[in-house]
Amino acid sequence: MFRLLYSFLFFITFLMFSFTANAQCDDLDACNYEPCTDENGVVIDCSDLINSQNCIYTELNADCDGNCLEGYSDFGTGCELIVLGCTDDTACNY
Repeated sequence: MFRLLYSFLFFITFLMFSFTANAQCDDLDACNYEPCTDENGVVIDCSDLINSQNCIYTELNADCDGNCLEGYSDFGTGCELIVLGCTDDTACNY
């Protein structure tokens, strides 16, 4: 339920920033990074139009879609590292 709500809120936030004037983001690490290009797709300098405050970043250990990265899982509190316990069934801490 939490993941669905988070995904929905992330999507709504992304849409709000996508359709705002000057909503381009110049940070390569942001989910909504968008270089300025001309009509031929050539990257051009448009630093006067870019607002880095419009960048949207991922939650810790997640991708831009809200999915946990490999080796991480959502246990209800965000993406956490999966740590395997002792796998030796003869050990006292199995």
